[in-house]
Amino acid sequence: MNKLLKNILTLILGNKLAFLINYYFLKLIKKNYIVAVTYHDTPIENSKNLQNHFKFFNKYYSNCSKKQLENFLKTGEWCHKKPGIIISFDDGLLSNYEVAKPILETF
Repeated sequence: MNKLLKNILTLILGNKLAFLINYYFLKLIKKNYIVAVTYHDTPIENSKNLQNHFKFFNKYYSNCSKKQLENFLKTGEWCHKKPGIIISFDDGLLSNYEVAKPILETF
């Protein structure tokens, strides 16, 4: 996928409004849930947007550990007031370590 298309998709799908719509929609249909967000490349030019994502996630979601996920899948119970979130970086690109990791650690 070319860089321009990636940037356009990031702006459309990766903005606060898109996440808020998803948050309230999922809140309406289920009491307890866990979302998974996957990142691929996290280039430095998108670091401000990535910071906004993590700030938003910190406000509206609780981190989900492997143990909490296993318990949720077995029982359907979630021990936090906010829904759970799992953030993954599935391509293992250097930008994930150099750009995303420091931002993620601040939140």
